[in-house]
Amino acid sequence: MTATLPVLESRPYRVQAHQVNLFVGEKFFLSAHQIPLPFTERILTRSALHTENTQIDSAFFLYIVLDELLTYYEDVNAQMQVQIEQMEERALLDTSDDFLTELLHFKRYAFALSQLADQHRAIFAVFLRPDFHYIPEQEIMLYYRDLDARLSRLIDTSRAAKESVNGIFDIYVSHVSHHTNNVMKILTMVSTILLPCTLIFTFFSTYTIQDIPLLTHRIGFAVMVLSVVCVSGTVLWRFRHKGWL
Repeated sequence: MTATLPVLESRPYRVQAHQVNLFVGEKFFLSAHQIPLPFTERILTRSALHTENTQIDSAFFLYIVLDELLTYYEDVNAQMQVQIEQMEERALLDTSDDFLTELLHFKRYAFALSQLADQHRAIFAVFLRPDFHYIPEQEIMLYYRDLDARLSRLIDTSRAAKESVNGIFDIYVSHVSHHTNNVMKILTMVSTILLPCTLIFTFFSTYTIQDIPLLTHRIGFAVMVLSVVCVSGTVLWRFRHKGWL
């Protein structure tokens, strides 16, 4: 049988998949892998605690190996959950293109882990088939049923993590849209304030009002300034009353 061992690189988010080939017979167990297993010490410790089983039953030793492999996947998944929470917090604060690029890499990272975990479903299902007689003892079969249940929970958790990553994208897009709306609101308010002022300045600068004594007098300048202040103040008060400021 062949299992897959993920090796993670947190920065950048990458997953390297390494095959672990397991050859099991009635009285022997052999594994072939390119890199050392990160849980080798735990396997040896557990097998030493169950010497009476591992020496006479390779199926029990295989159970220990698969159990540690699942534990490794569960630890990786728990680590990814922490990273998802951190990415969610950043999505509320960071609207930069660098964060979007990192988020895309993280999405592929989460999807790759989910696919690697899902590949073991067929392997674990074989152990529970009625025509599979390699595990004769009912007591050990219970261990394999527990492994299958844990794998199902792991796959469900991995799928939930994928949905959470998609949710981070939604948060990011909403944050960018909210930021854009704020910018547009500020520009709209500035335009609303400047437009009446521009009309007032234009009115007082036209030659058609030169025959009006009040407007050509220095008091006319004060009237113009007072008009600008009143109009601008009224607009600002209205914005504040609406809760836009």
